[in-house]
Amino acid sequence: QQQQQQQQQQQQQQTDSSDRATSGKRRKTTQGEEPGQKRKKLDDEMADRLRRLLGPKATWRSDKQAECMRSIMALKADQAAINVLPTGAGKSILFMLPAVMQNTGISIVVVPFVALMDDLVTRATDMGVDCIRYRSSTNSGREGMPRAARLIVVSADIVSSAEFCGYVDGLSCTGLLQRIFVDECHTVIMDIGYRAKLGELVGLRRFGCPLVLLTATLPVMLEDWFRGEMLARSATIVRDRTVKLNCRYEVQQVKPGRDSVEDRTVEVIKQLDRHMTGCQKGVIYCRSKSQCEAIADEIGCGFHHSGMSEQDRHEARTIWAEGHNTSRWIAASTGLGTGIDIEGIVAVVHMEKPYGLVDFVQQIGRGGRRAGEVVRSVIIHDGRPPREDQHRSFVDDINQAQMEAFVSTLGCRRAIISAFMDGVAGETCKDINGATLCDRCELLQQDDDSRETEGDVDGVIEGETEGETEGDVDGVIEGETEGETERETEREVSQDKEGESESDEMRKGGRIWKAFGKEEGMRIKTLFRWLDDVAEECPVCHVRRHQKGLELGEVPNQPRHKKAGQWCEMVAEEGCR
Repeated sequence: QQQQQQQQQQQQQQTDSSDRATSGKRRKTTQGEEPGQKRKKLDDEMADRLRRLLGPKATWRSDKQAECMRSIMALKADQAAINVLPTGAGKSILFMLPAVMQNTGISIVVVPFVALMDDLVTRATDMGVDCIRYRSSTNSGREGMPRAARLIVVSADIVSSAEFCGYVDGLSCTGLLQRIFVDECHTVIMDIGYRAKLGELVGLRRFGCPLVLLTATLPVMLEDWFRGEMLARSATIVRDRTVKLNCRYEVQQVKPGRDSVEDRTVEVIKQLDRHMTGCQKGVIYCRSKSQCEAIADEIGCGFHHSGMSEQDRHEARTIWAEGHNTSRWIAASTGLGTGIDIEGIVAVVHMEKPYGLVDFVQQIGRGGRRAGEVVRSVIIHDGRPPREDQHRSFVDDINQAQMEAFVSTLGCRRAIISAFMDGVAGETCKDINGATLCDRCELLQQDDDSRETEGDVDGVIEGETEGETEGDVDGVIEGETEGETERETEREVSQDKEGESESDEMRKGGRIWKAFGKEEGMRIKTLFRWLDDVAEECPVCHVRRHQKGLELGEVPNQPRHKKAGQWCEMVAEEGCR
């Protein structure tokens, strides 16, 4: 076996011999080059190879994508990088591009799910990348080690196996291994089982090559925790916004009752299905395997969950993705929510609330991945609180709490995502150029329009038909009525127990949200100004001086409150601690 491995490594070395010769020439010619010249050469080569992968007119999808690629190529041994790009922003290019560049050696990509592995290998080989999926000898039936391809994809559950470590050691000793990528690394936040493998992933650092952590969803407030868990405190980070402009967020709450969520889900799917054309399709995310199979049986579509064999899951995905089924839909668990790139997904329906906001953003990211596609996101729930789990970590609590905030907010839903994922507070759909309005912002927009037109009843609120008065709308109950327009059918108004329509409550809440947002924005600005003022001194001194009306530099109780560098001594009786 060792002899066979050595033969394979020799073959790879012969394949790369021309690249090595070119590398030697480059070193001689670039020793006297300025950094700017080196960067231009690298940029030119990356742009050339990008066109080779994606076509003659291909360009970077964003400046952040190009910045991520440059930061990866600049990494030295033992260095790490964190790259956060939104779903559909081209993260896979970051590990495919080095595989077609000269003198860049071999890259290993660690992925959390088998479905994602198959998808990545298929896409890479279709683009002409020398890529293989690493399988253990037990599962593959082979006797020797796999060949050393330019891009090697492996699942997280076998990265610590003795067989794989021996394989990687061989690549490392010969100088072929250049970098290791951990794709969809946010799974550490979402998946408790994957989090248990964290120590094994951290063990990848022992190979002494750069480690690159890729994700679309790393909440700002969890970044420090994530760095500590991945032993990446000093990692460079390139972060882009998580904003998904072409997504319309909507939440529908039904009355608790047996099958109430499932019944409403079937109605919504029928409504959405009527407006699909061509190869457009949708996903129904479920909280359990039984729920997944039940809704699939109800609407006559395929299903995909962890209880199926790998072959059955692959077959279900393929039939749905290629449109070989009579239904445009597939019912799935969270395993289909990460990294899968399938075009034509224009609707994502959640039966019950997702486990957390990170999970939700990832699952929504499966839709609207092509230019011109708009994805409809609908969460259907019955208002029951989530089950408490004493074994959950604080990360799980934060993730779930943010999901609850998204579902229950009376204001803009997009603002909840922006605040949690990107650290941008108070940013609504209307504040983002080109963003599709969420259901809350749509109602607020209609409310504003109705006040501007004063007597024009037609645009007051969805659900009004020709001849209805503004007062008639208050009694509209969720459901279809004669004369409803296409848009009205998609978004019905539900009646709460008090008899007040949900839309009225949303408008009131929206006005409260607007006022709250302005007030909160002023508070934040005031806080930042105070933090800037107090940055160079003791906060207690700052407050006391302000109360006494003293000028900057004057400190009250100076004899008792001596300066120690930029801070005062801790005086317990004066409360300065």
